[in-house]
Amino acid sequence: MKKIQNPLMHALIIALAFSLSGCSSAADSTKATENSASASTAPEHTSEQILIAYFSCTGNTAGIAKSIAEITGGTLYQIMPMQPYTSEDLDYNNTDSRTSVEQNNQDARPEISGTVPNWEQYSIVYVGYPIWWGKEPAVMDTFVEKYDFSDKTVIPFCTSAESGIGSSGTTLASLAKGTGTWLEGRRLQKETSSSENIAMDYKSESELKEVKSMKILVLKSSGNQHGSSNLLAAEFIRGAEESGNEIEEYDVFHANIHACSGCTHCGMNGSCVQKDDYENELKQMICDADMLVFVMPIYYFNWPAQMKAVIDRFYSFTTKLSGMHKKSVLIAAAWDESLSTFEIVISYYKKICSYMGFNDQGMIIGSGCGTPSMTKKTSCPQASYELGRSIQPLTGRR
Repeated sequence: MKKIQNPLMHALIIALAFSLSGCSSAADSTKATENSASASTAPEHTSEQILIAYFSCTGNTAGIAKSIAEITGGTLYQIMPMQPYTSEDLDYNNTDSRTSVEQNNQDARPEISGTVPNWEQYSIVYVGYPIWWGKEPAVMDTFVEKYDFSDKTVIPFCTSAESGIGSSGTTLASLAKGTGTWLEGRRLQKETSSSENIAMDYKSESELKEVKSMKILVLKSSGNQHGSSNLLAAEFIRGAEESGNEIEEYDVFHANIHACSGCTHCGMNGSCVQKDDYENELKQMICDADMLVFVMPIYYFNWPAQMKAVIDRFYSFTTKLSGMHKKSVLIAAAWDESLSTFEIVISYYKKICSYMGFNDQGMIIGSGCGTPSMTKKTSCPQASYELGRSIQPLTGRR
């Protein structure tokens, strides 16, 4: 009988599992799941209490799941849709394909067959799935709504060619029955070996308890240094610094940042041919940060061109950046008091978070903030300060 001592060890198991399933293709690759919970207070778990439930169409997620089962001695369970998915169903280029329709309908719940035997006996549940259209497959929503996760520790892991795990783990936790403990999920990346995963992503137990300041990169895109969006950013920074975080500001508007030319020279994971401020300094600053704060005035109901260029240039390191699981914040200001003015801005921000695997920490929607004097009469400066104050330093790793 195998015993797994604590959630930290489960995190290491995910990393090791990837090395045992090296045959996984780029179409469904994964990176280790992590957990920053204190290991010293976690109970022991025997292999009979561990379940690895997974959904896989191409076999890549299945490979990871089987490796976890081999290492933990846990029980393997495949989530099977009542109607199997065909290659035509999986055609994301066809807007009428089965998965396209399901993934664009938040209420879609494809039927699943079978039942997990002896569900009550499991206290640790690994949940594995591919990322489709930036989120978990609809069939996973069906699965978590079917079972009671009370008193269970759930460890999500996903597979994807490009997208991070995004908010899929959080979504599943919100849909699941019961009040189990859902740990932060991760995506494995094929190009990272298990030893590198362990060295980079998982520190010793003593290091996990160490409190470190969070490195926050504030990206400002207003041409008016004393404008409303920068006023709100200053309040956010004041609060974040009071909480012990490290702040770095970057003036996107006045930087020499070119638009992405779409030449594909970088291959989404290499150097950009444009040797401007983005390639020479900002890219590394983005990689080094724990949190990205997007600060902007709203121009014609959308993101300003300078900030959009920053996002477009993610292309040269999408594979790397989407696996970093950074936190993010949106601060936007507009003259109009109607919230409809912000619809496109918010929708785009949420899509970027989902696609890049960013963990949204909050949004400041500065309606009626046309000028600094107008802004100061609203509740937005105080809300910005309070949001910054709520950002707590990291426990453990960056």
